[in-house]
Amino acid sequence: MFMPLGFALALALNRRWIPLAICVAATVAIESLQIAVVVGRDSSFGDILSNSLGGWIGIELALRRKPLLAPEPATAARLALAWCAVFAATCAATTWALGPAFVPRSLWVQWLPPRSGYEPFSGRLLAFDINGIDLPLGFPSTSLGLDRRLMSDAWRATATIDRDGLEPRRSVIVRISEELTQPFALEQRGWDLTCLQKTRSAQLRFRSPRIVLRDALRVSSGAHPDLVRLTCEHRDRALVAGVQAGTESREEVVPLSPSLGWLVLSPFDIPLDGGARWIAALWMIALVVPIGFWWAAAVPRRDRATGHRATATVIGAALLASVTLAFVVAPLVAGTALGGWWEWAAVFAGVALGWLVALVLRRVATVARETALPARAAFAQR
Repeated sequence: MFMPLGFALALALNRRWIPLAICVAATVAIESLQIAVVVGRDSSFGDILSNSLGGWIGIELALRRKPLLAPEPATAARLALAWCAVFAATCAATTWALGPAFVPRSLWVQWLPPRSGYEPFSGRLLAFDINGIDLPLGFPSTSLGLDRRLMSDAWRATATIDRDGLEPRRSVIVRISEELTQPFALEQRGWDLTCLQKTRSAQLRFRSPRIVLRDALRVSSGAHPDLVRLTCEHRDRALVAGVQAGTESREEVVPLSPSLGWLVLSPFDIPLDGGARWIAALWMIALVVPIGFWWAAAVPRRDRATGHRATATVIGAALLASVTLAFVVAPLVAGTALGGWWEWAAVFAGVALGWLVALVLRRVATVARETALPARAAFAQR
């Protein structure tokens, strides 16, 4: 989020170090206010580092905008190949970050815990278990093996509640805590049910995925309509939230796929459901637009029949290899979901969009030159 700030400061000052100093000072001031002044936020050195890095990237983009937007063919080819590697590395890092995190043995179970910014749960929690093992309030015995269960690729947590008197609030129903983070949390947000699983991203102070089941707590059917069974599980390389009340049951499934990199990096806590797929698609498109742009710039229109064909072929092969690595190889190694058909489609749409932008800019530059030449000639005659 500091990239636009760094970009604007570099454009305004045409300097590198003064804008960078301003970005660092701004993030240090923000993080310092979060220590005691800003309620509900935590300051960290990681945030300072991330914000400063974002500002620096924005500064470099502003200062190097001309060779990036209008590169020579050889430079464009190198940039396209380099960005293929960036794309593959970003998706591979995402798949690694979405794997189960290390969970220490010093865990405790909290039923309806009080938390700042949350209201007390207005229903009743009757039972809570993981993989069929009842979890009492407090510090469970290490023999329960919660650490091993939450670090595995398959676990199922179940909570049974009584909806009698339930009100739409933001409340914690149950969570498993450690010293600094929470490996698991089941929460109410209005009438929605959310479930959080700690992943490796949390170890680096980034976000873990939180799935949401919309209006899950409104269900009411069967002989005992107020008794509701809530489930959250890691299943088939996906995070699943479900609800059952009487004869009615629903569930939401979100694959832990490479396109969730936007969520890991997001400064906002955005619960996932099927509707979040369009954000992931936009993220994939944005990641590969530079490849299409520089691929087009590496193949000048007038030289398509010459040696630039080989360059285009190399870039195409590198793109296919990077997407295969990102969507197939890395998920298989990390144990997360493979890239879906819509993620492949988003990548090729992003490449096509980048290529189109390059052609449009090339046409605009050609028209500008053709318009400028008669004007210069007329001025010279005068």
